[in-house]
Amino acid sequence: MEKVVVETAVHAVKIEGGADAAKLIRESGVLGIAIMAHIGLNPKRLNDLALRVQGTNWEELTKLLKAAGQVEAAEAYAILRDAVTEKAATCITERLSIPTIGIGSGRKCDGAGLVSLDLLGITGGRVPKFAKQYLRAKEDFTDAFRCFVNDVQEGRFPGPEHVYHMSSELICRKPG
Repeated sequence: MEKVVVETAVHAVKIEGGADAAKLIRESGVLGIAIMAHIGLNPKRLNDLALRVQGTNWEELTKLLKAAGQVEAAEAYAILRDAVTEKAATCITERLSIPTIGIGSGRKCDGAGLVSLDLLGITGGRVPKFAKQYLRAKEDFTDAFRCFVNDVQEGRFPGPEHVYHMSSELICRKPG
């Protein structure tokens, strides 16, 4: 990971995994790599494909609080929480000294985020409950492609303004 950070000049890395990732977070910090921990729903992990909200009962809350404490102790500079109930997110924020960022985790986080595809309205299928679409780009993209196909089929594209021309003194001749 150190090589990637140096070659890309990134300022920080997000690591999913909560308590499972505490050792990696600590080791990265020793190398001078700033880490944002990610707890709650981890969509990159196969077992989270159900995309189920986290922190809905005491057992889940306890697990989230433990994970949050472990990644803070491992010196993550912030924690991203994804699809955590607002009450669980509030408990976590109140217990930590590092910033908490929420995606679908209610109003009591230190900051809020959204996946850009959801925000722009590009998401295919069902839009998450917590996402607010500020644009309906998927519809615009679909309309644009339909117009393009129609213009090609009707001979309107490419038009004379879209083609390159050769010097007038060149003449195209068939060899032979």
